[in-house]
Amino acid sequence: MKRQSVVAFIFAGFVAVLTAGVASAGGKPDGASCHVHKSCRSGSCIRQSPADKFGKCCAAQDCAALGAQCGEIDNGCGLPIQCGVCGPGATCVNNTCEVGTTTTSSTTTSTSTSTSTSSTSTTSTTSTTVPSCSGLTCPFNFCNEVQDCYTLQTTDTCGVCAHNFFCGVATACTSPADCGPGQVCVVDSCCGVGTGRCTDLCDATTTTTTSTTTTSTTLDPCANGTQDGDETGTDCGGSCGATCLYGAGCDDDGDCTSGACAAGACRDKLVFVTSQSYTGNLGGLAGADTKCNVLATNAGLGGTWVAWLSTSGGSAISRIVDQQYRNTNGEVAFTSKFFMSIVGAWVAINYDEFGNSTGSDLAWTASNAVGLQRPDTCSDWASTSGEAGTGNPSVSNEWSLSGVATSPCTESHRLICFEN
Repeated sequence: MKRQSVVAFIFAGFVAVLTAGVASAGGKPDGASCHVHKSCRSGSCIRQSPADKFGKCCAAQDCAALGAQCGEIDNGCGLPIQCGVCGPGATCVNNTCEVGTTTTSSTTTSTSTSTSTSSTSTTSTTSTTVPSCSGLTCPFNFCNEVQDCYTLQTTDTCGVCAHNFFCGVATACTSPADCGPGQVCVVDSCCGVGTGRCTDLCDATTTTTTSTTTTSTTLDPCANGTQDGDETGTDCGGSCGATCLYGAGCDDDGDCTSGACAAGACRDKLVFVTSQSYTGNLGGLAGADTKCNVLATNAGLGGTWVAWLSTSGGSAISRIVDQQYRNTNGEVAFTSKFFMSIVGAWVAINYDEFGNSTGSDLAWTASNAVGLQRPDTCSDWASTSGEAGTGNPSVSNEWSLSGVATSPCTESHRLICFEN
């Protein structure tokens, strides 16, 4: 009866976790209210906040499905995706590549006086052709009461301004050959789609602007696009501080945003499951942390480690730093504390300090799915009396709280160790 009450408590407070689970073919459609992943046809039940009792079914979409040609866009489930860049002459506007109508020729000369200062003189000439009826461009039409000015909307003449067009009196046509000199045949006009009428082109004006601009810029040595000075990577490390990302060069942990440098390159923090198992009497939190650090040192991992354990005085989530973590198999397991609470683990973390699989063995946690403490902790990990919560590191959405929920403190289980 006690375990049933604990399970009911768990699911009442459970936050959304994205899993690779298989949803039934008859699951709820996208947008429907949900409580667990398996109730959704897409296999994903997403909550906007960990405190939400219910979420919504959601299936991630790609750029093509969202009609995005460029830039960054939400995949429909709260995660950003990159849709590329536009080709030469085009600009990304609202995730759509738009081709400009302005042409610019320029001559630029630059002189560099140091690695951080440059002086530039630029002369440019810009020519723009503006229709006299102004402003309107394909695919919009403008038609007033007498049909006297509009922007053509056809394959051949899109964007050309026409005037003096009267639907009732203009010459009917099917091609430009039916019209007089200087006229075009408008086959999709104010008179109706497919109704051809001959019309004159209106005059256009040309504006030419010439400008000369001289600028003097002092560049930040940590933002000049080159590796110089004592930097260990491009614009990072050394005097630029702990700004080097994953894979960038480093001399020590202080050069990396993750605070972890190995073999001259920044790496992510690591998480592993211990190769040894222990009863619930771990010698308290300090004893558990010592076990993690000894195993990490013996495996040559270095760093400082803490055990993923909650006690009556604090939660496991508060014991780790807010960083991206990889398992010892080299896979990204957690991207941040925020996504840990919403998504859970991206992959299984059941690999020990040497990178060997630990199978489906359970690990002591006394924590719920988002790392908050649960009531049973083997007397704060100092006794074999009572029971405590466990997680299953081989299952991405049960790594902190397993389906077994609790185990007697006399049993032996592994620990989950996070690098701090």
